[in-house]
Amino acid sequence: MAIHDASHATVTEIEELFSRCPRPLVSEKAINILQSHLITGFEAALDLGLPPQDALSVILSWVSSELGRSELEHRSNGRR
Repeated sequence: MAIHDASHATVTEIEELFSRCPRPLVSEKAINILQSHLITGFEAALDLGLPPQDALSVILSWVSSELGRSELEHRSNGRR
């Protein structure tokens, strides 16, 4: 007869420890706030008449420039 102890980790918790996609190191609250602001800005742009593909293009352009800036900062600090 198996004994179930509530203090043991669940299968999901154990899988999270060894998953290929570990949980991000930043708080989920920060991620949710960023996502919320992106959605709010996207919807505001649509309300002002910007076509959805153009709004997404602006977001992708911003992401691309931030990734480039981040890469330059890492290189200038001697990291890769």
